[in-house]
Amino acid sequence: MTEYICYHNGEFKKNADVCISFLDLGFQRAYGVFDYLRTYKQIPFQKEWHADKLINSIKEMNIEIDLTRSDFLVILENLFLKNNDSLFENMEYGVRTIVTGGVDNIPTIIMYIEELDDHYFALQKKGISLLAKRAPRQSAGSKNIDYKTLMSSKKELEEKNCLEILHRGDTYVYESGTSNIFMIKDNVIITPKEKVYCGSTRKLVLDIALENNITTQERFITWNEFIQADEVFISASKKEILPVVRIYNEREIFDFKIGETTKKLIELFNIKKQD
Repeated sequence: MTEYICYHNGEFKKNADVCISFLDLGFQRAYGVFDYLRTYKQIPFQKEWHADKLINSIKEMNIEIDLTRSDFLVILENLFLKNNDSLFENMEYGVRTIVTGGVDNIPTIIMYIEELDDHYFALQKKGISLLAKRAPRQSAGSKNIDYKTLMSSKKELEEKNCLEILHRGDTYVYESGTSNIFMIKDNVIITPKEKVYCGSTRKLVLDIALENNITTQERFITWNEFIQADEVFISASKKEILPVVRIYNEREIFDFKIGETTKKLIELFNIKKQD
């Protein structure tokens, strides 16, 4: 197993050498935020966007750490330099950054890399299933580490062969467990904007649609209109764009087709990521 180097509180060290106190507020109170970006051709993708979104999450959660975009980018660059001899040719990587409340008002920050595989690409052709849960994420405007609804649903997700949960309320649909949600109706792409974390891939999907004269709307989506969508898909850095073909909601099941608009977006995304 490859031994990678990570960044931890101002130092670069082997992953196995990192120790986090059980007093850390990330452990004690789930008080923390994170960011996840990926590479294409081993180059970090949308790194400035990810830096800014992480800093915004830190501010929203009131974590007292002085981290600038420049700081983030320098750490990221050095992380890849430190791991240069361990990187596999033709392998792509994900980078996760975690910032917690730490101990005694001293925050914890960790940045590490992980290997990516391409199993999500197969799912683009056959689609995925989601498990609806009436539980909007807490502090949705920040990318926080509170994923208890997702983690506590693991058994049911496995039983129904669902990739993720779908956060919904009594009236509105919000986002999936680790991704943004989109619906397409009458060739219009619609995605929630309020009470969700607006991820980098979500932004890229909307930008691609704009560039190709595809109409988009950012607004609340009611459950009733959502289940009547022509197409549904999710977006995330690791997953890119994945069509949704089935949603389980309590005792109901809703099926969708992988439509031409979703296929076109995947095609355009594949072109964009190589630019």
